[in-house]
Amino acid sequence: IEGNDGGACVSFNGGESFSTIYNQMTAQFYHMDVDDQFPYHVYGTQQDNSSICVPSDTVGGAITWADCKVVGTGESGYIAVKPDDLNTVYVGAVGSSPGGQGSLQKVDRRSEQIHLVNVWAEDMHGRGVGEAKYRFPWTYPILFSPHDPNVLYTCGNVAFRSTNGGQSWDPISPDLTRADMSKLGASGGPITLDTSGAEHYATIYTFRESPHEAGVFWAGSDDGLVHISRDGGKSWQKVTPPALPEWSYIRTVEPSPFDAATCYVAATRYKLDDPAPYLFKTTDYGKSWTAISKGIGENDYTRVVRADPNVQGVLYAGTETGLYLSIDDGASWQRWQGNLPVTPVYDIKIKGTDLVLATHGRGFWICDYLTLLYQALQLAQPKKKRGGKVSAVVHTVAPGLLKTVAEWQQALQLASQEVVLFAPRRTYRVLPDLFADWIPTEGKIYGIGLGSGATILAKKTETGQFEREILDAGEGVQRGAVVDYFLADAPGDDVPVSLAFLDADGNVLREYGRKPAGYAKWDDKQKSLEPGPWLPLKAGMNRFIWNLRLPGAVKVPGNKTAGNANEGPFVLPGTYQVRLTVGDKTMTQSFELVNDPRPTVTVDELK
Repeated sequence: IEGNDGGACVSFNGGESFSTIYNQMTAQFYHMDVDDQFPYHVYGTQQDNSSICVPSDTVGGAITWADCKVVGTGESGYIAVKPDDLNTVYVGAVGSSPGGQGSLQKVDRRSEQIHLVNVWAEDMHGRGVGEAKYRFPWTYPILFSPHDPNVLYTCGNVAFRSTNGGQSWDPISPDLTRADMSKLGASGGPITLDTSGAEHYATIYTFRESPHEAGVFWAGSDDGLVHISRDGGKSWQKVTPPALPEWSYIRTVEPSPFDAATCYVAATRYKLDDPAPYLFKTTDYGKSWTAISKGIGENDYTRVVRADPNVQGVLYAGTETGLYLSIDDGASWQRWQGNLPVTPVYDIKIKGTDLVLATHGRGFWICDYLTLLYQALQLAQPKKKRGGKVSAVVHTVAPGLLKTVAEWQQALQLASQEVVLFAPRRTYRVLPDLFADWIPTEGKIYGIGLGSGATILAKKTETGQFEREILDAGEGVQRGAVVDYFLADAPGDDVPVSLAFLDADGNVLREYGRKPAGYAKWDDKQKSLEPGPWLPLKAGMNRFIWNLRLPGAVKVPGNKTAGNANEGPFVLPGTYQVRLTVGDKTMTQSFELVNDPRPTVTVDELK
């Protein structure tokens, strides 16, 4: 196995030949952005492998290299998509672009042309950065104002603003670093100096404008200072947390999406042999700070902290080994790893109700079901056990979102005899590519949909449904209406259980039940409510996926249809209900099925 900046190449013949790097996700991302198209795309700058744009979903189900697009030649920096024009992207490209230090590319995705819009084009090869007019690091901020899509910001040791797409730049701050000249000389030597730009120091690493107040700026430097301006950059105040050791690396400043005076800070000191996590919060514009790293591993340093814009007090932290979650505004943290590999998390975005991670070594990861977390946070104090059957207590969760921390103290406490039905999230009616939703057999299948070269590993579960794992490509969004429900205990054989899907008028469209005892294979002569799939009924969380199809055609005895030719049609966009029955208790939740926004076909035409 040979490892390089692009990935890992494998040889099975002693090195006579090697595979390509396209065998597993190994992308090393620095920062990312997301756009507003459907499905949304994720943009990132990856070490020595160009800046890239990756769709969050495809109609084929797998996200292959053919679905990705190169966007400029950036590798090291931030990346920002113009909010009102997804074809215009700004990319930091120090080390992978001409233009001298602070290379900043404006990429036109329509023409695939790159325009350099550096703040100050200056060649620093062979010179110490202390000689430069402005200091731009390997990774410097690039971002749009949340109040005006035509206002662009970037930072060196000074913050800059442009209102004409980078054609000109105006400084809006003084030097916001320590500017210790003893640390700004040329590195390397004695024969060859190492002055590629990666070693530039005393710079602004993180910068944000308040989403509440235009002209309120937060800035953090790589030499340990935090500043704020509340007058559009005319004046700045140093508000560094007193408990933060000197010379820390300020990695993230994160203004609260709910309170103008609140901001979160993530910092690291691992380059100074201190691997501890450093997270802080202020609620008074930086006048005072509280340390908020309780629960994060003592050697798991923190690069990024993000506040969930949907639920006040929910925070996410990216560390050297993975992801942490706080539901009490940072008072405590718990690891939230799931199937995320142990990998550094460099950046985090919340897109709608999706959590998007940029890792430095394992590509992009998306948790596309935050609505489940939001609903779990709504659960009231659990009721006490009142009987020996699962049907003793049933709890239905409403789809609204919490807005106050106080209510969360009662959250995430499912009663010992509780049954909880979660409302499905908004579902899109996206027709898959031909054969993309058809898995003919278990085992390894070389192809997913017509013309897609992804390899999948398929396994039929005890419910009669197939689970698939995509081995050499990204995984798209799970098709269908995803229904989650919690069972404290698996219901006994004598407890009737069913899950029905209904239209807005209450007409039952499909209904599913438990797998009959002794039912070993698909057999139309033995039916529960349908000949499968059947409901998972284990203790704990369960998930069932309705494929959005109406009942199919009746099979003619002896006739073996090919593929899924006998399946029924997809239901139309609209409001639907899901009804869970456990024993003598019934719960119902509603969900919306939304038409694919890309085609121009109307609902009347679909009818």
